Amino acid sequence: MKRSIFLVVLTVTLASARVVLAEPQLGDSLVTCLAADANHEPIWPTKIFPVSGKQMVCIFRLGEDESFTKLTSRWIAVDVGDAAPANTLIAQADLDLQGQKTGRFRYSQSGALPVGKYRLDVLADSKPWKSLDFEVAPDPKPLPIVKPEDLLPLTEGQTWTYDFVQESGPGGKVSAAGEKLDSDGKLRAIVTITVGKTDEVGSEIVVKRNGKTMTREWWKLDAEGLVAIQRKTDAEVLRLDPPQPLLPLTSDTYYSWSYAPNDRAFSQTGQLWTSLPIKSPSGENPGFLSVIEQPTPLGKVTVERRFVPVVGMVHETVTSSLGPRLLSRQTMTLVAPGTKKVD
Repeated sequence: MKRSIFLVVLTVTLASARVVLAEPQLGDSLVTCLAADANHEPIWPTKIFPVSGKQMVCIFRLGEDESFTKLTSRWIAVDVGDAAPANTLIAQADLDLQGQKTGRFRYSQSGALPVGKYRLDVLADSKPWKSLDFEVAPDPKPLPIVKPEDLLPLTEGQTWTYDFVQESGPGGKVSAAGEKLDSDGKLRAIVTITVGKTDEVGSEIVVKRNGKTMTREWWKLDAEGLVAIQRKTDAEVLRLDPPQPLLPLTSDTYYSWSYAPNDRAFSQTGQLWTSLPIKSPSGENPGFLSVIEQPTPLGKVTVERRFVPVVGMVHETVTSSLGPRLLSRQTMTLVAPGTKKVD
């Protein structure tokens, strides 16, 4: 039985320290970020990491005229006070490229990261290539989330309306199921997510694309946060046992988890950052960034979602890779919450 990673099946198928949002510049060789998608694109580029994040990520990208056999990453604590002497090498690793032009470096540890200044030095075939400076800063102020209902509304009739765009990787083509593609080969549509009735299973969630029902899910808010209980596509009903986490309820700046159903048909890992400045139709507000990663037989899928408390999900990007190649990417951007649903 095929299992889906998505929040909803949209293929449709489907005062304190700051964490700074800064778009990477075209051609940047190194970009520090909170996470990376399945195609090694940066998720939430930043040069300031939170203490409790316990990890630092950097995307590398070689130039068109560059070709190396090996890259060596050297993570250096430049100035972290009494935590370590100045310019301490905290980690070093080699990466055999095998023709790879882009990828991810990652440093992680079990405890909190010391506040201070850091640098990543990258060697190409044992010779200096690029360096990047960044910082670790105290965690931002926690979000005022005290009960599950503070996360998002699950009121009957509540509807979120999104602009939807799906594109394929190089050499691929979007399967549009009879829908018209743009001249650039992209599928553009309006997707709505509507809360239906609540029963003993949970609150029914109906997903439509251009007015056509694509899937139904049942969600529940409890002390653990927002979870999916079951999913229905066509005539198939899939019970999620245990329930699948969608948005954990936590006061921590950083939270991670793993999930697999009891039958072990698939597995995924999730990460959540809180108190980030999230853009929505009503402006910019503190919110959540979640990143879920699921391996596939020949690649992986990543799902990046951004939430604003009470408003709900304001953005989603689903990226699929086939080996080192981009297979597809689909994005949903909130147009308006609480609007009349598309019939």
